[in-house]
Amino acid sequence: MQDDLFGAPSAPPHTRPGPLAEVPDSADDNDAPTPPRRRSTEVLPLPPDDTTRALAARLNPRIRLGASTWSYPGWAGIVWDERPYSEAVLAKNGLTAYAQHPLLRCVGIDRSFYRPLTEGQYARYAGQVPDDFRFVVKAPALVTDALVRGEQGQGRQPNPAFLDPVLATQEFIAPALAGLGDKVGALVFQLSPLPLYSPQFRQLQRLPLLLERLRALLRALAEGLVAG
Repeated sequence: MQDDLFGAPSAPPHTRPGPLAEVPDSADDNDAPTPPRRRSTEVLPLPPDDTTRALAARLNPRIRLGASTWSYPGWAGIVWDERPYSEAVLAKNGLTAYAQHPLLRCVGIDRSFYRPLTEGQYARYAGQVPDDFRFVVKAPALVTDALVRGEQGQGRQPNPAFLDPVLATQEFIAPALAGLGDKVGALVFQLSPLPLYSPQFRQLQRLPLLLERLRALLRALAEGLVAG
């Protein structure tokens, strides 16, 4: 036996080993903070890298880059994080993440083509984006399609509301401007193909009349915007 040179207490006498004391597992420590649970419908933006930020800083502020939608699932790892979001989730919750990308400063609203949107619906979109963001909004087919169509898209009869300036103002211009405010970028009237040579719709062959109706629509809208 060798004497202890540093004065440490002597070792206890040898005893028969007993049961080991339970040692708390740090992984099961209830005191450890629990990260907040992420909602299944939450869409998180991808933090931009330095190259993307620098490119956005060099871009002329009068140039706005964007897409016709914010619900494209293929942008995982580009606009939002790597999680595979469905198109439905992105359509409902992806606008805020889209608008945080430094190069995406505008977006199109296409759903207004299929059914007019209300002022409240436009206002909800506006509330999800920064002040410098802009929307390109498509006018409803209610006033831009020369035909009333069935569920399969076939033309049934001439559309009496085609290029109607009063209806266009009530169902599109007024709610879009009131809901989006300064975030309106452009209001788009996309005319559906005209069946000019269809025997069923002979009145549409009168192209000068159609151009006159279009001019009347644009004049009325311009006067309404100036007056507003």
